[in-house]
Amino acid sequence: MVNKGYTVYVPADAVISRRELDWEKGINMIEKAGAIVGTTEAFLFQLLETAGTDEFKQISRLVR
Repeated sequence: MVNKGYTVYVPADAVISRRELDWEKGINMIEKAGAIVGTTEAFLFQLLETAGTDEFKQISRLVR
């Protein structure tokens, strides 16, 4: 997707592997390929842009 010009976001806390080393290497490969690695919570709040809205409050309650 990155090589097609898309901005790719990968929530690292939603990626799993049987071994920690495999997870770490996989995340590193994803980053090197140009994806943005973060957390689900951070991406959700980034999408909402503004705190204090009804949507922000609903999401905030869910991720606590």
